[in-house]
Amino acid sequence: MLTGHEINDVIERLRVWLIESNEELESADLEAIAEKLGQRSDLPQVGLIEIAEAFTALRHEIKLQTKDLRNLQGQIGDGLSRLGEATTALNTTTVEVEQQTRRDTLSMVESLLDMDEALAEAITTQQQPTDWPNSRHPLVNELQAEFDRLPAWRRMASKLWQDRVMQRKADYGRDLTANHSRY
Repeated sequence: MLTGHEINDVIERLRVWLIESNEELESADLEAIAEKLGQRSDLPQVGLIEIAEAFTALRHEIKLQTKDLRNLQGQIGDGLSRLGEATTALNTTTVEVEQQTRRDTLSMVESLLDMDEALAEAITTQQQPTDWPNSRHPLVNELQAEFDRLPAWRRMASKLWQDRVMQRKADYGRDLTANHSRY
């Protein structure tokens, strides 16, 4: 693809060539030149029509390339603006996701701390009903209900912790039963 400077350079060289050719034709003996050209049959015959056709084809090619270049520039501009919008949206979304993650993490930590306090209080309390190890204590029911209200992803994330709590409750209940039966 030719640049505007290269096109102007080609046109300038053509103009200089036409001027020089015109000067040579004016100063030259046309009959002698015609004889020389007539003697050489291997040279292609090029006339004004062929030159005009070549220039017309060149002009059309330049127009097509210019049109394609403008279309390409428009597409690149549109693509860059869409890329900028997508980058802005991604940055905004990333910040929002980070903020939501922080809020959710804080909420989960607070719930876990509340559960830990409740378990510690339940363990330190010595006034447990004798049937507690074998039944669901209200505190255990409350913890299980709190766990069930959590979103699915939070239940999955804290499932191992919940299982350990329930196992410790069962172990504590067995220990209580064993200690209670000794007396």
